[in-house]
Amino acid sequence: MKVLRSRLLDLEMQKQRRRSRATAQPAAPASGRRRSAPTTSPEPVTDHRVNVTIHRLPAILEGDLDPLIEPISAHFQAEQLKEEVRV
Repeated sequence: MKVLRSRLLDLEMQKQRRRSRATAQPAAPASGRRRSAPTTSPEPVTDHRVNVTIHRLPAILEGDLDPLIEPISAHFQAEQLKEEVRV
């Protein structure tokens, strides 16, 4: 009887855990994604190091990184020149 009671108690606890997990977490989409970002609107891409914001997220995601690379390169070249002048 003790073993049976222990097993029944264990089964009831498992049911309660399943219920609490089901209500606590939203179901994941079928694809397994948990996060998504809109890519059709002109979302800004910002590089805070050089304070550049570009509103061409789809193009950047496609690999067109020149609008980001050019200001970053210019910034670091200017920083390097400043250091050379100090020395």
